[in-house]
Amino acid sequence: MLAGETTKRAALDPDDLVARLQAHGVERLRGEASVWVVLDGSDVRKPHARAMEHLQRVRKADGTGTVPGYATLNALGIAPGKRGLLFHKLFSSAHPGFDSESRERRAAVRALGAALAPLTAEGTEVTQILDSGFDDVALWADIWGQGHHLVCRVQHRNRHVFPSPDAAEAVPLADLAADLVPLARVEAELEVRLVGQRRAKRQPVVAAVAAVPVTVPYRDDARSLTPGPEQRRPCWLVEVKIEGAVLEP
Repeated sequence: MLAGETTKRAALDPDDLVARLQAHGVERLRGEASVWVVLDGSDVRKPHARAMEHLQRVRKADGTGTVPGYATLNALGIAPGKRGLLFHKLFSSAHPGFDSESRERRAAVRALGAALAPLTAEGTEVTQILDSGFDDVALWADIWGQGHHLVCRVQHRNRHVFPSPDAAEAVPLADLAADLVPLARVEAELEVRLVGQRRAKRQPVVAAVAAVPVTVPYRDDARSLTPGPEQRRPCWLVEVKIEGAVLEP
């Protein structure tokens, strides 16, 4: 083909390829009682690119400055002994049709809901695991509306929640930290810097886990002109603290 000896090309469409991988991933997870879906973003760095279409600025791997590149959203389905790619999207804030990263995340969540609908209809319990960039109650409402559970690292500690399902007054999430109840101490091996160490290294640590029940208010279609009535969702505020580490809980 490089010498021009054929005029045939493979019909390799990116959307079709992702759809096929997604269908394969869903089929691999079929029949499981529960599935974890890890949804997160990452950057594709193109530090030497100049002519590629719609390049945006992304963080360098060491966090010092930016380089040309693209953003991605990816979702991996996990069950005991099984893995499956469930979503992939590459996008750029420099693309003429780009709206916002928040809309890209919500579109990803809705696409996952549609892809996993056959599994949830069969009784599979789906839990989406999200990093702090997904700390958005409108996005959570989409996930709950699909019948999924979620675990999300908290970014907005000023969010108002109810301390109990029938409480009349909401309080900032941070105010409930004093009510956390110790539940467990878990041994693990992590790459972390402990107090007195000059740099992080992989080492045995102990994580203290504490939690307190909260009730999160939300509305369906919260970003629309006609949001739904307020609903309340029982949740848990969970704190994980690496004992002796310089990391914040």
